[in-house]
Amino acid sequence: MIGCRWYSTERVCRRGSLTLAVMLILLFAAPAGALDVAEDELHRADGVDIEFTNYEGPVSVSESVEMIESIGRYLGDPPADIGGFREYFARYRIVRAVDPDTRMGLDADIFYILEQARVDHIRNVRLILSGYLRQVHDYNQQQAALIAELATIYNALYRGDLANFEERYKEIVVENLTAERVGLSTHYNDWPGGTELVIPLRSDVAVVDPFRLADEEVIEELRRRDDMGISMRTALIDLMEDVVAIAREELREERERFAAELDELEAREREVLEEREMLDDLDEEERAEAEERVEQAEVEISERVAELDERTRAIAEREAEVTEMEERVQEERDAVAEDVDEVMDDDEVVVAEDPEIAAVAEEELPDDDTVVVIEAERREDGRSGRLVRLYLTDGSVDARSDIDRIASTRLHTIAGDFLVSRRIGNSEGVLVRVDPEELDISFESESVVFAESYLAIGDGSVYSVVMLNGTWHLGRFNEQLEQVAVSDIEVDPDTFLYIDDSIVIAQGRDGAFHVLDAETLE
Repeated sequence: MIGCRWYSTERVCRRGSLTLAVMLILLFAAPAGALDVAEDELHRADGVDIEFTNYEGPVSVSESVEMIESIGRYLGDPPADIGGFREYFARYRIVRAVDPDTRMGLDADIFYILEQARVDHIRNVRLILSGYLRQVHDYNQQQAALIAELATIYNALYRGDLANFEERYKEIVVENLTAERVGLSTHYNDWPGGTELVIPLRSDVAVVDPFRLADEEVIEELRRRDDMGISMRTALIDLMEDVVAIAREELREERERFAAELDELEAREREVLEEREMLDDLDEEERAEAEERVEQAEVEISERVAELDERTRAIAEREAEVTEMEERVQEERDAVAEDVDEVMDDDEVVVAEDPEIAAVAEEELPDDDTVVVIEAERREDGRSGRLVRLYLTDGSVDARSDIDRIASTRLHTIAGDFLVSRRIGNSEGVLVRVDPEELDISFESESVVFAESYLAIGDGSVYSVVMLNGTWHLGRFNEQLEQVAVSDIEVDPDTFLYIDDSIVIAQGRDGAFHVLDAETLE
């Protein structure tokens, strides 16, 4: 322990400023040494080649990308309490395994695929995770897609290896895991009732930890791809740099707080020293009472010095950790640069598409070289956009549709057309079907819908929030966008819509969830 020891009548050290000066030297000149957190997070799994087996047969219910992502958003809205969980209709669960009082080890969000779940393609697992990450951690679409993919690879690599999770994670995480189900199987048959997918969190900056999510084995798995995972690894570096920037700023703020507390302590120490020096000027009765006060103050100062001593060491360790994070980022940049050269030398290798563009539409493209997306055109009356066709090679525009004021954020498909909502007022809109070749309107609804309504498609029907007598209700449309049913109950215009076989679930204006007949909406 750094600091002075105090006795009743004699101080056994020099002035406190010396102690504080030594502490400042340790704080601001501490060398950055190697820390455990910079070592491999988990033991190596040599030779593991991750290839997921998905169901490839006929599909009874086709769900859009937005519908699948909305499961994750539901799990994160609102986020589960610390140590608690949220569940989606007994099919999926998220546990917030966070212990702010424990410093050693990692926190985590744990994603459970429960027995009643029907997910059977790794793409959909990642979409659910992406929706959750965007809702809770405020990642953009590209970042969330990247982390979701890394999380599935990470958990497949360490499937069933509970000892490794016990070594690196906090007890609150481990107590929610089992050896039989921890991680993610590479076969879809094993997912329902057999998945405990761990998403490591950085408790210091409250975000998913990209350094631990993409450890040495995950990076090697990415490098086995034809394109050596260059686009994903480049995006991963950006995430790492974001975390480093946050950590650096928090460290700077902590140093400033520490320096201010040191100044206060040194000032208090000078006051107590002056009081002690004045004791001899007091009569015996006053001196006894004053000496007791001084001794108590000296004990408090000594305890505070010990506390700041521990803070000094903690900040020095944090400095070393951030330095190692910066070194890791540079190592990854160098490695990607080397692999880019190797890829460029191979004429047969094509670098993967940008994850954000790839996630915009799983819909069929007009041809192999272009993709249709929604170009944002924010206006005063709300979210607005226009359809554009882009070349995948460089992102340049091939064609723009005359259809503007699109309020949807995602393209759905129905009967070979794109489906979106188009704004006609501040909150009012109409449904439109758009020909994917000509980008012209094929059909338009006569009914007024909520412009930013959640859209759901099931068994040839479109579900949207519609206007009825000045209030919002749930409406069902056929493929020609003719309204064929409307609910009696009023719904929240921002409601999430869930379709399952013969039912649809919507949130009412009263805040309760209502289970309605999918055909009649009764």
